[in-house]
This record gives sequence, C-alpha cells and structure tokens, in this order.
Amino acid sequence: MTEYKPDYVSPPGETLEEILIDCDMSRAELAEELKICTGAVSGIIKGSHPITPRIAEKLKDIFGVSVEFWLAREKRYREHLLRKASQERREIADLFRLHKPKGKS
Repeated sequence: MTEYKPDYVSPPGETLEEILIDCDMSRAELAEELKICTGAVSGIIKGSHPITPRIAEKLKDIFGVSVEFWLAREKRYREHLLRKASQERREIADLFRLHKPKGKS
C-alpha cells in the first residue's frame, strides 16, 4: 500500500490564528506580548516570517503550547516549501530540455 503524502502543509501561523480566535486575542495584543511588531505577527500567520525558538518559547508561556510543537510545525512547513521549490525547478528544467531545438547542445 502506498503511503499518503499530501502536497500541502499549512503554515504554523494558521494554528496560531485559530488559537488567537479561541482566546479572543488580537494580533496587536499578541505582538505586544511577544515584543515584536504587528507586521511580524501577520507574517508568522501567513507563513512569511518563521517561528523562531525565542518566539516558540514565548508562545508556550502565553498559550501553554509546547516549544517542540511550534518548532516541529515550523520545520515541517519550511521543509515543504523547499521540496515544492525544488520540484518546480526540476519541472522548469524538464520543460527546457523538452523544448530544446534539435542540433543544439
């Protein structure tokens, strides 16, 4: 049997956003707690800004969710992005090979 491996991994910030909603906390309030700007919190939620060990530690203190959870989610997400980018590069290289004019190296 083939193992199912989805080709989508959500940013850990999506989980963080759900927690914020459950706790009725705004991004601005979280930014103040984390001592970072609101834009950085938005970046974490969108996945463009990583959850660092320091931020993971503060999230543990604020929400009681382990550092290991946040860092594992972050690692899985970043690895997914790398795999996706690598696959896209291979697909582009394959297209160039398929459309190379005959007689040219």
